[in-house]
Amino acid sequence: MKVIGYNLTKVLAEKKAESKTINSINTSIEFVNIEKDKIDSIKDFEVIKVNFNFTVSYESQADKKDTSLKIARIELEGNLIFAADKEESKELLKFSKKKDLPANIKVPLNNVIFKKCLIRSLELADSLNLPFHIPIPQATLQQKQQ
Repeated sequence: MKVIGYNLTKVLAEKKAESKTINSINTSIEFVNIEKDKIDSIKDFEVIKVNFNFTVSYESQADKKDTSLKIARIELEGNLIFAADKEESKELLKFSKKKDLPANIKVPLNNVIFKKCLIRSLELADSLNLPFHIPIPQATLQQKQQ
């Protein structure tokens, strides 16, 4: 399976409330639809389109309650286009109705989506003055040894 295309169809970043404390930042990927596609220039492989929803949600604990307040959300919707041989294509389409992909397919798809969406979501988080949802390397001063 080889990625031949990546398209975003929706980019949403919203900050609903100002909060000094964000208790949880959750990242999720949902596979919305998997279907056969057609690209005229590709003859030797089957073309598969995987629609996805990548979400980063920021929540804060409500005062003296067990409920959480949704502070902000970043959502990216799009699709990945793959060239796959007939066997891979058949396996993908078999699971498309369940939306529960086997690990040998799900892990590589997640990795491609993370690679494409994390950079964009970090930029959006920075624009909204939200903490980053993945650790960023920090430079530090080191003491001279005597």
